[in-house]
Amino acid sequence: MIPARHSKIAKAFFHRYIMHAMKKQFHALHLFGREPEWPTDRPLLILPNHSSWWDGFFIYVLNEKLWKRRPYVMMLEPQLAKHRFFSRLGAFSIDPETAGGVRRSLRYTREILRSTKQPRPMVCIFAQGELLPWHTRPLTYKPGIRWLLRHVSTPVCVVQLGIRLEFLLQQKPQVFFEFSDPLIYSGEELALASWEKRHRDLLERMSRRIAHKEEGKILLQGTHSVDTRWLRWRRLFTREMP
Repeated sequence: MIPARHSKIAKAFFHRYIMHAMKKQFHALHLFGREPEWPTDRPLLILPNHSSWWDGFFIYVLNEKLWKRRPYVMMLEPQLAKHRFFSRLGAFSIDPETAGGVRRSLRYTREILRSTKQPRPMVCIFAQGELLPWHTRPLTYKPGIRWLLRHVSTPVCVVQLGIRLEFLLQQKPQVFFEFSDPLIYSGEELALASWEKRHRDLLERMSRRIAHKEEGKILLQGTHSVDTRWLRWRRLFTREMP
């Protein structure tokens, strides 16, 4: 297992790079709905759907914009082994191919969530366990989530997150986020099917919002795409014509 090894130098370098990349690659990042109240006295466990290569980077941006906590993101071990730099930003590995690898990663995650240091940690786990197309149903949460929450022995604020990329009226894609209501979980019996249904309902609500052309709150505005710049030049030229 590859643990997280946070580095302030690595973060400073990466922050400038990823913020520039986000503005260059995306038209805007939008937040639907009301932002939850994040309890500062509880560790935060974020459970997003996982349908794009960018998802881990979106979590970094959300942490910088909303939570400002010490971040931990679970990542497949073969991928983290190739890109060990991400461990300096809070990524840690899981090897789903072996029972021992899964146990080690879940125990490591449990110890992170038990930490009482301030600010309390933010842990992101892609509960589907793999990258899947947006419309894949059922979501099929991995059973490790049940084990983790039953054994953490401290109240955890659990929030499900919907992430969706869409090409709409812009050359560049737009990114949409929406959170479930926070749930302070403290060891009750966990029925994964009911949690999957909550998450599925969240994603379907996002689809309706996008279909109704809701914009939500813009968390990050990207640079203007070619089509937007062309429209501005055309309007300017048209006004200048006699």
